[in-house]
Amino acid sequence: MKTLFLLTFFLFNLLAHDLSHTISHAKSVAVSFSFATNEDFAYQSYEIYAPGNEQIPFSVGRTDALSRAVFIPNQKGEWLLKVFSEEGHGKIVKLDIDEDMRLTTQMQIPKWLKIYSGLITIFLLFALLFIYKQSKQQ
Repeated sequence: MKTLFLLTFFLFNLLAHDLSHTISHAKSVAVSFSFATNEDFAYQSYEIYAPGNEQIPFSVGRTDALSRAVFIPNQKGEWLLKVFSEEGHGKIVKLDIDEDMRLTTQMQIPKWLKIYSGLITIFLLFALLFIYKQSKQQ
């Protein structure tokens, strides 16, 4: 009887430490990151916040070897992804997820277009200032 009790005790103890897993093919969202010099952003920290809850992260982790942060959303709305490196570089990305748990398309403005627009704006401001001063002198 004592042996049966010990065997049952050890059996339940073994089952309590069993770790099970499931494999699913859910729709995931993957966001890739890189620096302007095409350096990767691998193994850097990230936090993902669900819609309406910016206090407690839905998920935390590190980007993978290909500099991607990957997660599976469970509700529609605007998700917030914060990535940051140990050196202080980082970015906050807003992701709109629809009812089908898919990312709605977001237009990305190329970096060269942002720089070009900034230079044109500065040029136009100086041109207007020059024209204003020329008209005042006459």
